[in-house]
Amino acid sequence: MLHKFQQFYQDLERLINFIAISDGYVAKEPSQERFLEVILRLEREVFGTAKMRGPRVASLRVGDPKNLRDCYDTYKAQKRETVEQITLELETAVRTLVTDIS
Repeated sequence: MLHKFQQFYQDLERLINFIAISDGYVAKEPSQERFLEVILRLEREVFGTAKMRGPRVASLRVGDPKNLRDCYDTYKAQKRETVEQITLELETAVRTLVTDIS
């Protein structure tokens, strides 16, 4: 019985390849990586395989460190508020780093 379904494996793989990308995937957060991902999927569909693109370059940027000892006294008095404040500061810092990369 399993052999009846094996003929559909390649079609299922092709379907899954495009279901993984939602409508507006690139438009929501345009980036080089998203464009490349869609192009590679299209190449795989049209040519049967995607061409090797050679080495890829990754960019890593680390922001300024946050010394949590500076917040300890405030944390002892107002734990929840301090955690929320630090979380907001870190989230803002990460968003700024991501925006600067784009």
